[in-house]
Amino acid sequence: SVVRVLQDIEQLARERREEAQVASLIKTKLARDESPQPEVEHERVKIPYSMLHFVVSEYVFLRNRELAEERKSGGLMRQVLEDHHPSLDISKERLARSPFPLRPVERETLVSLYEPLPKKNVYSGEAARAEVRKHMKDFDRIDLIRGLPKTAIKPLLGGDAVSTLKGPAHSSAPVQRFGGHACCRTVSTYPWKPGYPMREGDPICDRYFVKLYENRVIAALADGCNWGNSARSAAKKAAKAFVTFMAQRQRKDGLLTPDAVAKSMLCAFRDAHHRIVQSAPGEALWEAGTTTMAGSMIVELTNGQWLFMCCNLGDCKALLYSKEYGSLADLTKGTRCAPMNSRDPGGRLGPYQGDGRADLRNLSVFSSPCELGDIVILVSDGVYDCLDPRHQGKSPRDCGIDEDDWGMVPNEVANRINDDLVEKLMLSVVKEHAGDRAIGVEDFCTALTSYSYQLTATTRDFMVTRPNERLPKDYNRFPGKVDHTSVVAIEVGKVTLSYQQWMGRN
Repeated sequence: SVVRVLQDIEQLARERREEAQVASLIKTKLARDESPQPEVEHERVKIPYSMLHFVVSEYVFLRNRELAEERKSGGLMRQVLEDHHPSLDISKERLARSPFPLRPVERETLVSLYEPLPKKNVYSGEAARAEVRKHMKDFDRIDLIRGLPKTAIKPLLGGDAVSTLKGPAHSSAPVQRFGGHACCRTVSTYPWKPGYPMREGDPICDRYFVKLYENRVIAALADGCNWGNSARSAAKKAAKAFVTFMAQRQRKDGLLTPDAVAKSMLCAFRDAHHRIVQSAPGEALWEAGTTTMAGSMIVELTNGQWLFMCCNLGDCKALLYSKEYGSLADLTKGTRCAPMNSRDPGGRLGPYQGDGRADLRNLSVFSSPCELGDIVILVSDGVYDCLDPRHQGKSPRDCGIDEDDWGMVPNEVANRINDDLVEKLMLSVVKEHAGDRAIGVEDFCTALTSYSYQLTATTRDFMVTRPNERLPKDYNRFPGKVDHTSVVAIEVGKVTLSYQQWMGRN
């Protein structure tokens, strides 16, 4: 909290002053000089730019809800301001008549008490490249490529991409689609709290990037870990790096075998990690964000069939809907190393481990044959967790397991049961939305994001009406998980649309 940050800073300042006083006394005694010593000049507390920004943004510019409370009772924040900075005029009457408690000149007085550390981009340019080069071999996982089909991929047709879909951003449409070939949608299931300038959890930290070619598709879905601009930036850089790298590599090398595609995907993940580390701002490598990602390709084979390939790190999911059989299969089963801990995605790009290494515990490469008209779906954990039976308040016995507590169920059993139930529920949700129509790409995007949003309604209501209380861990009363929620759906087949078809007119 703001108060805690200020207390920590003041504690540091007190320690600095005490050290200076002790040093002065020792110096006086050694010099045997009994004359009055000049007052020790206290140097300003040095804190990182990010901390200084936090103090100014979160502490000075109080949110409207907190100000309303201050006007009623005088409140804790006014007391903290008075205790730490008694020279400032923070009277109850002033709070009542002013939207912000500090005038610009007083904000300067407050900021002048703290001195930011030297701003330097330690890990930019060559320094970042040198840091990443130490661990480039971490992504050379030949073991992940074994078992891929030995078949030939048809060369790329057409050259340039027919269309590109990427987002979300401020300029992005709520739903982005290209005819019936591809659709992408991202929503936030976090609430808008009264008096706050933005939604809880903003900015959205999911990012999708899709390039559609005449007989190929390159797609990535990244989910930035935690909140904030660093997580969002990591997701954006990762998704863009993957798609850009694969697009360039197919132009250069053709990517005519599954092995070649898989090796390029691992290199693309390495490049994504490199770009995240290279972007680290401020004083430390750890200021760069981290992200999970599913990077994929749909390619046409020389025998007329199609192949879906994916490199996955973290807890994004890839699924395949069979048009012929009307079935849905999770292609990324068992990705979470700890199924009971949704906070641990199992892996992530960005500086997570020592020396800036990525967390590659559940890095995987896989492929699946698919038919013309099938639909490939990529989802972030915001969708998947809302379909999880545990997040819906179901006990192991409700799922056919002879236990009362999920903690007593072995991980492999819990994962298997959970994956099967999620497949069934997801397909049921989409079929109900489509009704009598044939299921299309937009049905997956709309149905799954809407379901996640509706399921978490009671949680949003609690967060709005009881902002100072922790949400009870009771999935019967508060099912699902509020999160950034993304779905990317792509139909298998050649992408050749007329302008009329692209506009959805026929």
